Amino acid sequence: MDLRYSSRSVSTATFAGGALAIGALAASRPQLAGVVSIGVAAVSVAVVMADRMPRVFISALGALLVGYAFFGRSFAYLGVPPLYMGEIVLAIGALALLVAPGSGTALRSPLVWLWLVLAAWGAARTLPYVHAYGVDAFRDAVLWGYGAYALLVVAFLGRSGNLALTCEWFARWLPWFTWWAPVSWAVTTLGAGRVPVLPGTNTPVVEFNPSCMAVHHAGIATFLLLDLHRGHGGTARSRARGSDLLRWTVWFVGFCLIASWTRGGAVAALSSLAVVLVARPASVRRVGLLGVIALAATLAFFAFDISIDTGGYRGKVSPREIAANFTSIISPDQADDAKRDGNKSWRLEWWDKILGYTVHGNLFWVGKGFGVNLADDDGFQVKPDHSLRSPHNGHLSYLARAGVPGAALWLLLQAGFAFILIQAYVRARHARDEWWQRVDIWILAYWMAFLVNATFDVFLEGPQGGIWFWSIFGFGIVAADKQRRLFAIAPRQQARATVGLARLGTVP
Repeated sequence: MDLRYSSRSVSTATFAGGALAIGALAASRPQLAGVVSIGVAAVSVAVVMADRMPRVFISALGALLVGYAFFGRSFAYLGVPPLYMGEIVLAIGALALLVAPGSGTALRSPLVWLWLVLAAWGAARTLPYVHAYGVDAFRDAVLWGYGAYALLVVAFLGRSGNLALTCEWFARWLPWFTWWAPVSWAVTTLGAGRVPVLPGTNTPVVEFNPSCMAVHHAGIATFLLLDLHRGHGGTARSRARGSDLLRWTVWFVGFCLIASWTRGGAVAALSSLAVVLVARPASVRRVGLLGVIALAATLAFFAFDISIDTGGYRGKVSPREIAANFTSIISPDQADDAKRDGNKSWRLEWWDKILGYTVHGNLFWVGKGFGVNLADDDGFQVKPDHSLRSPHNGHLSYLARAGVPGAALWLLLQAGFAFILIQAYVRARHARDEWWQRVDIWILAYWMAFLVNATFDVFLEGPQGGIWFWSIFGFGIVAADKQRRLFAIAPRQQARATVGLARLGTVP
């Protein structure tokens, strides 16, 4: 049977059936009829383009991730409520999953099944609250729901043959992003009140989000340390080596701006660098270059008493401000302004209360569910518009909303991810495949930055952090599976070659 003819027939039947349904609804419920018509049209197009849908999804996801990285909330708000960019791309992936052949390969991964168990528990703790809290229940449920992106990445990236191209794509936008961090900071702080807002919202078109900037700075730094920006072979070109100093200088400027705004983000970036240094001690030499830049910049700042007054919550950008941010993590702030210490105490008190009513309380098994505003319910709301909904800790959000079982599934899933990446790294090392070793370390370091940052901020609960995190999660699963198959084949081929040479008498 001609598959193209079959697809057209299915598409025609779908369109005809949809047209009858739309006609029946149009008279009584025109808005619902509009939604149904869009759905029928989308399914029809997806059926016709079944073979190309995986590539359409991967391309759309790449554009989505770049948009989130550069523009954050303003990009996230693009769309028609409740269908924003993240939901639109997710719908494209869902259609691809329905119509594309071979998409069931994602279910071969044990981690995908583990996420499905987490999603089932999350749904059980969400659906009972939909009637009471409406859209807010679904808004909170994205904490686990965005994991669907990991499933889609596993389903389509591995068999698309574009795994290595993903690193090339990252290398292309990396230089632009390192420059974008200080530019967006300058626009946000120095141009406050003059930046146009997205129509229908109060969100500036350009906004410096230190939390998101921090994790991407971590990914960029580890990418550079591992020489992945030089391509698959890792060969150095003189022009590329000559630009390393400029790259690191711009990166360091961005890191200082981030560290002056957020302690958690700075720790996240440094933790990812620590992963690289532990796995690749030879990278210490490159970190030494960064240390020289940092020392020179610090001496210049102190010598000329340079500081930039942002007029915002953090006040000034200066070496003293950055040092105070770091020291306040482990000890009370000794400065006249105790905002840092007060912020830390507020978080610790909230986290302690969550542990009290879950681990040590009567909500051990169920938590408070997805839908309730935890900041209001726990008595820690600090926003006049009650926009704060979750504690500044994504891991404790799982505990508070899904109870100990939900938190345990979340931690087990992350432990499983770390295990398969470490296992892949060991395989690549035994096979002496340098490129795959560096890719494994980079994914682990990037993933670690997301987890550390999520410990101090409402990060995985939003699309800018959540969709990026789960996409990297899926990418890591694909990379590990690719190496498992690759390095399982290589020894067998080598053994067959050895036997063949022995038969020819060329092997003693």
